[in-house]
This record gives sequence, structure tokens and C-alpha cells, in this order.
Amino acid sequence: MSLMDYLNTTLGSSTSTATTKTSLTSSSLDQLLGTSSSSTTSTADDVLNALANGTSTTKASGVTISSSAAIAAAAKEDKAKDAATLTSEIRATLDAQYAKSKTKDADLSEASPRALATIMQNESGSFSDAEVFAAKQEMRQRDRQAFLQVTANGFSLSSIQSYKNQMQSARTDMSAEEKAVRDAGL
Repeated sequence: MSLMDYLNTTLGSSTSTATTKTSLTSSSLDQLLGTSSSSTTSTADDVLNALANGTSTTKASGVTISSSAAIAAAAKEDKAKDAATLTSEIRATLDAQYAKSKTKDADLSEASPRALATIMQNESGSFSDAEVFAAKQEMRQRDRQAFLQVTANGFSLSSIQSYKNQMQSARTDMSAEEKAVRDAGL
């Protein structure tokens, strides 16, 4: 199996390795951020993950969280949904996005891996070819980014083995949709 075949078939979503300190209370966190708990829509773990991972997404409360934290939150929410509900929510989200931006460019940068796989499978026929392509591109981009993070300190046999171990570990947490997409090589 070539390296490219491996990258395209057995990759999992990257997860944050940052650990959060549970000793922080929300009031301390609110003081640090200058927000009150009544206006905060993010959890303490979201904020700590954002601080650990860099920032890119702003919530209504003014708290900024990283894309990886937003993806992790979306994955947690999507895990409990049935396929039909998830499909209809994705469709509604994309339609709202198109209405807001006045374009047909799908932004899937914060979609969960299960949502991407659902779009790629397109079993309900709810998604356009462009949306399926955008989902494939987003999944591949995340896979490339995960690979680059592992090999950042040099490309070696041990970095490849570390990457392989991480992907095998990530596979246990994958949804049935994502496993099917990856097994099919979509």
C-alpha cells in the first residue's frame, strides 16, 4: 500500500491533545475573560481548548474558540443523532449558509467528521455534487493537516508509525458513516 493510499483510506479526524484543568471554576474563568456567566454560551472546556489550540471562531458571547474545538463539539452533538435527523440538519445549515453569504460555496470547515461522511455518502440525495466534493476536500485537508502535525519534527519511520497508531486509535471513535466512507475510499 502506498503512502497516498494509506492517507486516503485510513485517516481519522484529529483530536485535541490538550488537557484541561478541571480545578478552574467558571467564575474564575469568567473573571479571566472579563465575561459574566450569564452571557457566556461556551463551556469552560471549550474556552480552555480554545486557549490551548489558538483561536479562529467567535461565539456570540465574545469568547473565541478554535476550529478544532468547534469540530469536537459538533462531533459530540452529532454522535447522538440518527442519520435522518443529521441529514436534515446539515441541509438546513447549508441552506442558511447560502442565504447568508449569497453564494453556493459550502463552508464545511467546522462540520463534524460524521457530517462530512454523511454528505459524501449522499444516500438521501439531499446534497449537490459540489457539496459532496466540498466534503471530500475538507476531509482530505484535515487528514493532510493531521499528517503534517505528526511529521512536523521530521519525516521518519517513527513519525509514520506514530501517525499510523493515532489513526488506528481514532478509528475506534469513528461513526459508522465515516468508517464506511473511509473503507470505500470515497
